[in-house]
Amino acid sequence: MKKSIILFGIIIVSISLLISGCNKTNNVLNVEGSQHSNEQNSNLPNEEQQPAIIPPENAPQTLDSSEEEQFEVSDSDSLLGWKELKAKVTLFDLNINSEGISWSPLSNKKMTTFSLDFPGNWKFNGFSVFNNQSNKVAELVPLTEAAITIDDLYQNYQPSVVAGEEVIFKELSAVNDYQCLRIISQNEIPNWYPHSYYISNGTYIFGIMFYSCEVNELDQQLFEQVIHTFKFEDE
Repeated sequence: MKKSIILFGIIIVSISLLISGCNKTNNVLNVEGSQHSNEQNSNLPNEEQQPAIIPPENAPQTLDSSEEEQFEVSDSDSLLGWKELKAKVTLFDLNINSEGISWSPLSNKKMTTFSLDFPGNWKFNGFSVFNNQSNKVAELVPLTEAAITIDDLYQNYQPSVVAGEEVIFKELSAVNDYQCLRIISQNEIPNWYPHSYYISNGTYIFGIMFYSCEVNELDQQLFEQVIHTFKFEDE
């Protein structure tokens, strides 16, 4: 009888954790130096709730390059309280197939550089960005040569089968002097909304995904503010 009570208790706790998801807490997007109040909710998912952005079978391969990728974070010169990321990264080839987007390394191991500003209390770690609650708020995807145009990507974009992705919004726009494709998707497990941006100068395509557990105006305004600081440095 005692074992049955213990087992029943474990089952109840497990079910409660499973269904809580993004509704467990409303995380505060505490952005220093931005237009947003510290009391505004971003509903950004916890790191433990987030599926891999790049499905394992589509993940870019590790390169054996004589030149190492470089990431330098310093104070932003244009936005008070923000940080600037300057990065030198290896270029990949972007492929679109029926299961989504995949990346493969270029044989010439070519590299390029870019810069991007982000709120001062966001922490850059590898290709991921976390806020001061240790929630992942963004992730860089491999920077690629522009073998296709942004228009082609808009027309032929395929949702990720592995993530159960459904595209609910996409549009072409301009970011500074670059072409931009913005996509908002909904994933099945967990029920969350990646906001993807692909920016091209005609030579390269930069990609970044922002995370939110719902589509709301405040998050989108912040994502737009970040993305409009982006610059290809090799031009």
